[in-house]
Amino acid sequence: MQKKTQKELISLLKLKEDFHFAEFQLIHEGNYKISDADWNYKDVPHLTHIHQLVEGYCGYMGHDVNCVIIVQKMFGMKFPATLSIYESGEKRQTYFMALFWFVLIVETIYEPLGDDRTRVITSYAIGTKHRFLKLFFPLAKLALKRNYANLMSGDIPMRERRGELRSWGYSFKGDNKPYGFYETTLINRSNVCAPNIESEFVIHQFRWNDLQRTGELLLGRSDQFGISIRCDNNKLNFFPRLCPHEGADLSSQCNGDKVRCPWHGRLFNPILSIETASLVAPFQIDNGKLNFMLDNNIATIEVRRSII
Repeated sequence: MQKKTQKELISLLKLKEDFHFAEFQLIHEGNYKISDADWNYKDVPHLTHIHQLVEGYCGYMGHDVNCVIIVQKMFGMKFPATLSIYESGEKRQTYFMALFWFVLIVETIYEPLGDDRTRVITSYAIGTKHRFLKLFFPLAKLALKRNYANLMSGDIPMRERRGELRSWGYSFKGDNKPYGFYETTLINRSNVCAPNIESEFVIHQFRWNDLQRTGELLLGRSDQFGISIRCDNNKLNFFPRLCPHEGADLSSQCNGDKVRCPWHGRLFNPILSIETASLVAPFQIDNGKLNFMLDNNIATIEVRRSII
């Protein structure tokens, strides 16, 4: 199998077709691992849920290759194009597309800056065979920088969220063996690995009238023991705050009797649902994942590790 790097493709087009290129780099450094950036660039389904200016329609998807038709919104207009993405080496992805008289070749390289800090270097090369069309290079560069800023506004929070989970002791199945493009579409998998801790449960307490006043509460932090509570349609629903797929924060994603992952659209039913009419103190219910108790104005929830 032959996989050319960005430099090799540029050299080939210059030599064989007398192409002219303009090149520049955009760099981001953040508190996340290389595997988080690699996953983020390969993650196919988040395009639909996170990015508003691009839609992708896959034609062929394998472990290390993805060929897709994209519809990109630029300057208020939509442009269709074909995009090919592939791993061209370790810690490296190359992708290219052609639009009208131009070719765009992009390469992303990951560099470790520490245990949980990474530099991502994205190198752009805009090429054309016609010398006079080089006049459009500054405009193309501006459009690419705007597109990069838009993409990063959604992607960086995803990587940093995983970095936050790592600071709490969590890891991911893709750390030891990088994901392929197709694997990212399997959104019902649980790829979050919880830390080894002695406690098998965490207890939260709150005043019952606080929930009655606001209609919703967040308990704990957004990890395997965090709980989101919502009173809706005469039901008291208890939701997780951590998506077990890739670690998204579900805290503000409640919608009626379900919660939706903001990254990939996966839906979750309540961990526990109670008819509010039955909530007469003293009250207690245990479904194996949550143990809920109400005594006078104090509500107690015991959250067990088996929640994810």
